Amino acid sequence: MSAPARTNGGQLVAALLVGASAGTVLVAGWLFVVALFTGPPEFAPVIALGGFFYAPFLWVGGLLLVGLPVGTVLHFFGARSRRIGALAGAVLSSLPLGAWIGAEPHKTAEETLRLIFMLVSQAAAGAVVGWIVVHVAYDRKGASQ
Repeated sequence: MSAPARTNGGQLVAALLVGASAGTVLVAGWLFVVALFTGPPEFAPVIALGGFFYAPFLWVGGLLLVGLPVGTVLHFFGARSRRIGALAGAVLSSLPLGAWIGAEPHKTAEETLRLIFMLVSQAAAGAVVGWIVVHVAYDRKGASQ
């Protein structure tokens, strides 16, 4: 039987910083690709750069205000796997957009499909960030005791 996954304050801070950085890069990349196909392609780098400077505040705030309390509860109950981290990240990062989509009446099918695409891509980014945060936060096999 293996020992439960352990963490410490340094690993937790590193996990939050690496998670926010990964989320920022994913958002900037997503904005770049979307800008290439929806507008003048010469503006894509500028839009991605704007996202690169704006997204860290959202990711750090979200990880501290939402991810940290949820992660603490999951840790307390022994749910420390990367799969659970990815699932929690996907759900938590897509909740605000999903609630807005559900509450706001959308007039066209095209607009609704665009918002669903945004929701799925946000959930995917959240899953990647959740997986990374758990991976960095907990001791892994071969880590020093």
